[in-house]
Amino acid sequence: MPTAPQNTDELYDALQENQRRPYGRARTVAAEELAEAAERFEDPLALVRALFELQEAYTYGSEPRKSPVVFARLLTLFDEQPDVFTDRLRHLLFWRFKWVANSLRALPEIPLTSLRQWLTEMRGRYEKAGLGLQPYYAQTYQLAAHTGEDTAPPTSCGRPAPAPRSATARPARSANGPCTTSPPATTPAPCAPGNPSSAARRAARRSPPAPSRTPCCPCCAPVTPTAPANCTSPATGAAAATPRWPGRWDGTWSSAP
Repeated sequence: MPTAPQNTDELYDALQENQRRPYGRARTVAAEELAEAAERFEDPLALVRALFELQEAYTYGSEPRKSPVVFARLLTLFDEQPDVFTDRLRHLLFWRFKWVANSLRALPEIPLTSLRQWLTEMRGRYEKAGLGLQPYYAQTYQLAAHTGEDTAPPTSCGRPAPAPRSATARPARSANGPCTTSPPATTPAPCAPGNPSSAARRAARRSPPAPSRTPCCPCCAPVTPTAPANCTSPATGAAAATPRWPGRWDGTWSSAP
């Protein structure tokens, strides 16, 4: 950075200019200098924005292991001066909980107990803020997959209970792109005689009932193995040479299920 910013306006301009740089050592060094310059201004908002830029530069740049340290400073500022954080900055803060979880999981020197403590902290913060816990459950699943633990979700009758999607969760995707609406949260129904289990549903899918088809005339019904020679279609008057029976293809149509 050629010259240090002398006021907050120059600092914001320098932050925007740094955000246009590619991730790497140059952007990281500039973000560190801007964060140091923001410390000299009596403007907590400027410091918050500079720290957000520094964390992003660390996460996607040359030193991702420093990202949790910067985020801890942001959490301290949020606890001391929550009014400084606008709605966008507050959303950004809770979104980056996932960044820190990913960064900690990638560091072999971080013990497993510390990773679980961070997830506990994440859940407590989300609950206190009134946010959905889907990002927490996603990070818990990724940690279990990373350590080789059982990743099967709790189920009832073989059906998982979906967590409600919140603003800090990734948007749902469909065949036509991102989904703009969230699926409603549902509670699994208890096992009852009218509620088959997943094993019963799988067995039903493996042996589907034969599709029902309306015969072209009474003599073409499946109960008759062959159509009589004098059978004609009421629509065309032509003889029905081959009955349309459901079956599987083996070179000829077979009535066997």
